[in-house]
Amino acid sequence: MSAVTVGGGLIALNGGNVVYTPAANFNGLFVFDYTVRDNGSTAGVVDARSATVRSTISIAAVNDAPVPGGDTIVGVNEDVDNFPISIAPLLSNDAPGPATATDEASPNQTVSFVGLVNGSVVGNNGVSTNGGVVTTDGNVIFYSPADDFFGTDYIPYVITDNGVPAMTATGTITVTVAAVNDPPVANDDQKPGAEDTPLSFLASDLTVNDLKGPANESSQTLTVIGFGSAASPSLNTVTSRGGSATLDTQTGQIQYTPAPNVSGNDTFIYVVEDSGTAAGGGSDKLRDTATVTISVAERNDTPEPMDDLTTVGEDPVGDLTITFASLLLNDSAGPGESPTSAPPQNLFVSGPTSTFTSAAGGTVMVDSANSRFLYHPPADFFGADHFVYLVTDDGTTFGSPDPKSSSATVFINVTQANDPPVPTNDHFDTPEESTATITAVQLTGNDLAGPLNESQGSAAQTLTLLGPETLAANANNQTAQGALISINGGVVEVDYSGLVNFVGVDTFFYVIEDNGTTNGTLAPLRATGVATVTVTAVNDAPIASNDDLRTTLSSTEALEDSDITIAASLVLANDAAGPSTAADELNGSQTVTLVDVAALSGQGGSVQLLGGSIVYHGPVDFVGEDIITYVIEDNGTTDGAPDPLRATGQITISVHPVNDPPVAGDDVVAATEDEPIVFSTLLANDFPGPATAIDEQSPAQTLSIVGVTMLAPGGTIQVVNGTEVEFTPAPDFNGFTSFRYTVQDDGSPARVATATVSVQVLAKNDPPIPGTDNRSTPENLPLVISETSLLANDLKGPADESNQSLTIPATAGAVAVLPGDVGKILVSRSAGSITVTPIGEFNGEARFTYVVQDNGTPSLSATGTVVVTVTPVNDPPVPVDDHFTTDEDTQLSFNVSALLAGALGSNDVPGPSNESSQNLIVRSVAGPSAAGGSVVFNNQTGAVNYTPPLNFAGVDTFSYVVEDDGFSGPNPDPRSATGTITVTVNPINDAPSFTKGSDQTVNEDAGAQTVPGWASNIAAGPLTATDELQNQQVGFQISTSDDALFSMLPAVDGNGQLTYTTALNANGAAIVTVQAVDSEGGASPPQTFTITVRPLNDPPSFALLGNVTVAEESGPYQADGFASAILPGPLGAVDELGQLVTFNVTNNNNGLFSAQPAIDSAGRLTFTPAADAFGAAVVTVVGRDTGSNEAPNSNTTSPRTFTISITEQNDPPVAVDDHYS
Repeated sequence: MSAVTVGGGLIALNGGNVVYTPAANFNGLFVFDYTVRDNGSTAGVVDARSATVRSTISIAAVNDAPVPGGDTIVGVNEDVDNFPISIAPLLSNDAPGPATATDEASPNQTVSFVGLVNGSVVGNNGVSTNGGVVTTDGNVIFYSPADDFFGTDYIPYVITDNGVPAMTATGTITVTVAAVNDPPVANDDQKPGAEDTPLSFLASDLTVNDLKGPANESSQTLTVIGFGSAASPSLNTVTSRGGSATLDTQTGQIQYTPAPNVSGNDTFIYVVEDSGTAAGGGSDKLRDTATVTISVAERNDTPEPMDDLTTVGEDPVGDLTITFASLLLNDSAGPGESPTSAPPQNLFVSGPTSTFTSAAGGTVMVDSANSRFLYHPPADFFGADHFVYLVTDDGTTFGSPDPKSSSATVFINVTQANDPPVPTNDHFDTPEESTATITAVQLTGNDLAGPLNESQGSAAQTLTLLGPETLAANANNQTAQGALISINGGVVEVDYSGLVNFVGVDTFFYVIEDNGTTNGTLAPLRATGVATVTVTAVNDAPIASNDDLRTTLSSTEALEDSDITIAASLVLANDAAGPSTAADELNGSQTVTLVDVAALSGQGGSVQLLGGSIVYHGPVDFVGEDIITYVIEDNGTTDGAPDPLRATGQITISVHPVNDPPVAGDDVVAATEDEPIVFSTLLANDFPGPATAIDEQSPAQTLSIVGVTMLAPGGTIQVVNGTEVEFTPAPDFNGFTSFRYTVQDDGSPARVATATVSVQVLAKNDPPIPGTDNRSTPENLPLVISETSLLANDLKGPADESNQSLTIPATAGAVAVLPGDVGKILVSRSAGSITVTPIGEFNGEARFTYVVQDNGTPSLSATGTVVVTVTPVNDPPVPVDDHFTTDEDTQLSFNVSALLAGALGSNDVPGPSNESSQNLIVRSVAGPSAAGGSVVFNNQTGAVNYTPPLNFAGVDTFSYVVEDDGFSGPNPDPRSATGTITVTVNPINDAPSFTKGSDQTVNEDAGAQTVPGWASNIAAGPLTATDELQNQQVGFQISTSDDALFSMLPAVDGNGQLTYTTALNANGAAIVTVQAVDSEGGASPPQTFTITVRPLNDPPSFALLGNVTVAEESGPYQADGFASAILPGPLGAVDELGQLVTFNVTNNNNGLFSAQPAIDSAGRLTFTPAADAFGAAVVTVVGRDTGSNEAPNSNTTSPRTFTISITEQNDPPVAVDDHYS
């Protein structure tokens, strides 16, 4: 039985009855085909026949309610009035009936707008879920959200179709209301301050009493951004009293600085900004301003004394008197007071102690009894001095005594008077018989111009040496010992050249003059000093004379590469202790000693002073003249103190030559095994002497080989022609050996040297010798021969090549079949092995060759032969697969004996063509089949019965064994092979099946529901019907007993997932009927389950008119219908219509009212402003119904806010009676 009308419903055969279930909303003609079958037979054999008949069912149409499509409106801003929503687009997605109801979807039905929903009334006025006001003119819906509302709101509307009878439905418009920022409200602030004291406070302190806007903006942040106007705030401002205010945006601190000496109230305006955002996203920050009042408390200022100036002479007789009254003449008690005005405060003068010291060290006494200071400067002091005094007032701060003090300075000018200079005796030294030169600076450098104030610092006087006066002070212009004194250009010269050999102490006088002043007038003064001159004795340096020892030292005393010793006496013989005129040093009282030598000679030889003698060693192989530098020292004194002096001399010597042995260099040479060789270049790297020995090189000496000696076995040697060596290797020797040879020069006397020659004797290689190899393998079986086993009996060559290794080279042709055996075997190589594979059915002998190669130098090779014997073996028969066909659940039978010549045997062969005379038999038939079918083989009768698995359709296989009667060699060796029988089982369709899930229970308005795996064990047929399970698809037909309970009807997909969505505010239970349908038209028996929707209490809804403004002292206020569209739940929630809605009303400024704002159940707003009160209060309203509030129920709305503003009104003045007499 199968449906012809697609989508028209399910048709099924149930217990002999035809059961038709129309699809949801289907009407019209449903056509289906059904098949009848008889149980007839033909010639006694069952031969059931069938026929197909078509049937038609007419389903009458029933009008369905229209289906609103659901619309979403965006772009609506908070507090907008009468946002237009065109009705025509709303109806464009509304349908006259369900999507499956083709009768309503035809052009015969249309959908039209009825009106808006307000409680149970449908008309031109409605209420949104969140209290918005909705009206319509029939073409456009005008929507005004509740004051300050933003978020998602819902507008219910009613539509109708023109069916018979006409049906209606309620649709919902979802409106997204974007939040719009409200400006903040800044309130004035007060801060305490103090005169002349900066005040720092956080800018956020000012926003504590500021309002962010309605309650929905309570999460915003208020920030002080500057001062002045909201349009252009500044980070700095000048206050009303001339002070300043600065905002630090990094720290958030406001720094207020009052104007100097200002007290009382000072004000400035600040700007506050919120963090609001625009309706469409992005910033929408708004601002407001308020006034900050700083109460600056009065503070006493410190007095402002002025410095004073007076004068006194240096070293006065008595003290300088300075009265307190004179000091206060130019002082004031504080800012703004002139020194001559009558001060509002009294000033008092004091010092640090009763007696103290001035800056320059003078003495200051405080004479409090007579209100004065007594000052006396330091001795000999003149210039600027000062001392500090203290002035104290008797002022108050904040009404309490708060005396302040400040200091001032008395500057004293001490005038100067000149003092005579003070000379200090001087001492000078000069060598005997010299002229002592003494500058004026040396004479006056330690003299004083007078007291310290005249001799130090920037005011120090200058001393001058007076020449004529100095000469006049010394009789005959001579010193006490008679040395002549002269003065030239301020320099005193004392000449001792006339006092021959004088040594001792002498004196003379000098006169100095200062440039001092007295009271500013030049008044220079003079003084005489004494200078002492000590004449000291002086030593003369010794005289060193050069020495020429070239002939003094013989050829046996001065030899090349030998130490040469020169006695000190030989060097000092011609040296003197001083000049010839220095009789005191040449009279034998002084001696001269050899004390040092230069470490290197003129030619680079080494020189040492050892044991008083000079030891010279020339450079290696040096011959010729060289110069040695030496140093002598005397033991003279100067002025009785040791004063040894030195002099340098030179010694010239000749170094005589000595013959050096030759220098022989080692050699490395090569020879060939069994071949004599003459080495003719051994002297090429030998030399007559060292490279530095020029005596052996010019003229060059001649070298010859005078002897040879073998150092290791390996051959014999002999000298040839005095310059060559012949080497003969020992027979078959190869490797390394060496010999030594002796080389001799022709110098006087002749000298010899030896060198070593290393010889490498290179070996000659012999080819390897392959051995004989035999192998065998059965027919058709490859033989693997390791290359190592083939090489095991091969020889490497003579015994001296035993260390060589043998390999089969990896080259083409290294392994090959002999030409006469090609076609019998194949050979191949892989990973060190050779594989021999007999070709076809070959048996007998075959040969192949291989190349063996050694690793000698050069590498040599040879060819070996391997004989392979292939023994004969019987081959198994070759069965060929067979094919049969049967229907699903139908047994297949055949007989082996009857079919052997046909089905099973005719296409099987005994083996290769050489075995074609063999006979074949079926030995066994194996079961079960690959798909699990039953296979029964009767070995006696040869019958085979195959039964496919239950419900199986497709291809199944099972095997049979065929056996030959062949021989391997002379022995019987029957072989068998397995063939495959393939059976194609034709399918027959089965009904689908599934296991239903549990009943479902959800809460009202739970939204879309998804139950994965509600239906399980879904199969297109029985679990064993693999053809249907793999190739067919299974779907589900579903109907309910109450479609109105759902906005989306229940459905089950092919994976068993149940989905449905309950209708808004609907509750109750529906019985759901489910049938599985496969893609071949088969259907399962119907199964039912129940979906229960539990009722829930919804929060009430209402709308508020908006903000309220009244005047100060306006009395009680009442607004009927301020709260409107009051519902205990959403539209359509008929189960909540009997509940009562009440309002909880609070505000943030209770002091503004004598009777607090309240809203009764009818929506009436009442309040009474407090006396003389004005300002604003944010009122928060929460609605609550009498339904359950236990989760997940809710009987409370989210808070709504509006603002009550009481505007300030001027009050008349109040006159108070006065009384005069």
